[in-house]
Amino acid sequence: MNTYEISVPVLNDRSTAPEGKSGLIVSFLFDYELTRRIEEGRWYEEFESHIKEMMIASLSESVYPELKEHILFSFTASPLGIERNIHSSEGAIVGLVI
Repeated sequence: MNTYEISVPVLNDRSTAPEGKSGLIVSFLFDYELTRRIEEGRWYEEFESHIKEMMIASLSESVYPELKEHILFSFTASPLGIERNIHSSEGAIVGLVI
């Protein structure tokens, strides 16, 4: 894994999570072309699940002890998924004009 960007929206707006709860948005850079090739190889879902588990384990073992035990909901969005859902070029998340 590489460098993570971690955002905690509830710190700015308490309405983004139920009382006593919080949420994390964890992002990192990933290669679009590699994601596309993984999908062509027909193991995209397995890969996405593996990356998510690695990221949760990494954060649980470092900056967020016991994170894994407290997750109520999670989802992932790869460059390919972002491209499909919001139509950004190659899944770009910076410099995006909507």
